[in-house]
Amino acid sequence: MPRSRSHPKLSSPCSPKAVHKVISRFSPEKKQLVRSIGFGGLLELPLHRKVGHRFSLWLLTKVARDAAGAQPAAAGKVAGIPFYPHDVSKVFGVPSGGRPVPKKDQGQVLVSDEAKATVRGTLGLDEGDDSRLRILHAAKHVLKKKFRRGMAEKDGAAFKVAFVVFVVENLLAPREVDSVSLDYFMALRRPDEIQTYDWSEYVIRVILDSAREVQAALAQGQPVENLFGCILFLQVGTRQGVTLGFWGCSGC
Repeated sequence: MPRSRSHPKLSSPCSPKAVHKVISRFSPEKKQLVRSIGFGGLLELPLHRKVGHRFSLWLLTKVARDAAGAQPAAAGKVAGIPFYPHDVSKVFGVPSGGRPVPKKDQGQVLVSDEAKATVRGTLGLDEGDDSRLRILHAAKHVLKKKFRRGMAEKDGAAFKVAFVVFVVENLLAPREVDSVSLDYFMALRRPDEIQTYDWSEYVIRVILDSAREVQAALAQGQPVENLFGCILFLQVGTRQGVTLGFWGCSGC
């Protein structure tokens, strides 16, 4: 898609490069914790130095909700090609099925103070600190912390929460440039239950939200500057087929 005055500059909080940089340095113990919450496929994430924003913008203009299959879970299609939660799971190796991850468009009540306090406490943040920069910095600090004598149970729980926050905000479902969407914090209240949620469907629901915003802005002649959601998934799916994955992690 050529540049125009309608959208002269594009940015996105989706950064697979940032995720790869952190994950590639995990110890065997940390890798096992990732597998224990069902996110083991991300351990094989290859290095993507750059995600094409203009191609992603074009793809988002072609995304629509797919209701043809009457799926109970969110499903979409891009340029007529359908994609479902199990496709996200095949590509990224993250949990599919189980309870839906709480999200604002479900008519859910606001994120409970308990959930906010749990996640902030786990990351070592103060009450009311919703800055994206602070939250991601804190999550990265937890993930990079070294344990010469092994990790205690509370350290493992903190690592699990920090990992999900880090990969959601940098890859799977980033929603904001300056702040973090706190809705999914409800799924992090109990670290040992993280794998019981349908994170693959959550990825799709955020992609559909992103597509709706882009299409609405363009229809009104407004500029598009930020592309949220997992734009990498759309590129992988259209180039290689969503049922194939792109680094061979199917079944991880």
